[in-house]
Formats: sequence, C-alpha cells, structure tokens
Amino acid sequence: SGSAAGSSAAKPTVAPGSELTPGLLVRWLRETPNATTRDCIQYFQPCLAEDAKKARFTVLMKQLVTMKEGVLMLKPPYMVGDPDKIVVQE
Repeated sequence: SGSAAGSSAAKPTVAPGSELTPGLLVRWLRETPNATTRDCIQYFQPCLAEDAKKARFTVLMKQLVTMKEGVLMLKPPYMVGDPDKIVVQE
C-alpha cells in the first residue's frame, strides 16, 4: 500500500541526551509531513525524561505548532528560514 502506518519497525527517536531546541523541533516537523502529536512525542521521548523538559516541550509546541485535522503543522513564521535562529519566549 506504500503506507508505513502498519509497519512494526521501531520508530526512530532523537538521539538520547539531545538538547530540545526550537530548531530541532522545527527541523523535525519540516522533515516529517503529516506528523501527529503521538509521532512527535514518540520521536522526542528521550528528551522528555524530566518534568522540566516536558514543560519546555509543551511551551515550544504551543509557540511553534498548530494542529489541523489531527496533523501537526508549523505556524507560518516557522515554515521558512534557518531553524537554528528561531527564538521562543519561555
């Protein structure tokens, strides 16, 4: 069918110990069309081991991302430009 939805392969995750930055999140969303909240949480799971990091993740998501029909989409200002230059108010 060409869909990976039924695949039993382990989903890739961000490298353990990675710093969760706006750029990392933006880059992943740009490279992951039709990502769901669940996909995003699974991918960034290694970054979400502590409550403070989970809280930061929530802040980043609220600032950078909108949801449309269950799919995560970057807000327009973050769709273009250098992900590493994105600054969010935390």
